[in-house]
Amino acid sequence: MRHESALLENPALAPARLETLANAFLTPSPRARQATLDRFPGATRRRLRTRHGDIAMAEFGAGPGVLLVHGWEGAAADMLALGQRLAGAGHRVVAFDLPAHGESDGERTSPFACAEVMQALGAASGPFAAVVAHSVGAAATLEALRGGLQVGRVVLIGAPARYRDYLNAFGRAAGLDDHGTEALRAALANRGIDVAALDGPRIAAGLSQAALFIHSADDRVVPIGDARENAAAWPGARLLAFEGGGHRRVLAEERTLAASVAFLAAEGPARGD
Repeated sequence: MRHESALLENPALAPARLETLANAFLTPSPRARQATLDRFPGATRRRLRTRHGDIAMAEFGAGPGVLLVHGWEGAAADMLALGQRLAGAGHRVVAFDLPAHGESDGERTSPFACAEVMQALGAASGPFAAVVAHSVGAAATLEALRGGLQVGRVVLIGAPARYRDYLNAFGRAAGLDDHGTEALRAALANRGIDVAALDGPRIAAGLSQAALFIHSADDRVVPIGDARENAAAWPGARLLAFEGGGHRRVLAEERTLAASVAFLAAEGPARGD
């Protein structure tokens, strides 16, 4: 009753306002519309039709397949250094723009929609031996694995632990109190987006793929504690932590590139550190 009365008393939580906020939460900024897939040299460009719109993708190299997944408001080219290193090490690399990013269709998206797109890519362009993902792309990867995406190895870089943390931060920035943020969560749930369900440690505990988490201790977007929680929950997972990579620079760090290639080249289960 207290929650319902708070909604009635606060015009900022009227249904129309909540719908506006929900749309904003799911809408990447215009900078996410960077067209960067043409930066992958020698790649074959294609578009894959999915229920979330046409997805722009690029494929290059030969060997076991690796799917690259960029982060929220990022770009496929964020993964360029990794893609080139992996292709040079004998992998077939598939990079793509998340829905509502780059050259892919859509105005709004969520990690759940991105996970469905990853499953569609697996069916159309797989099999993939591995996934390498960054930030919210890593969260989407967890959801895709839970949904049945078949890969043997996973590298997650700057991976958040809980999607609801993003919603809480968004709510604070929008001037919402706890009641307002809960009302916004409910509005998203009405759209089939259960923010609380995307809980990294809880999902990780039920996964069996070999996993490597890479995280820079000076990441100001996703705290390194998130990586520690995720890695501790994932049976056998390893965590590579270092300083100086921030949230995005870490993707081109030599330590990231070398560790990713070595991990994907290994055979058998990963060993936890």
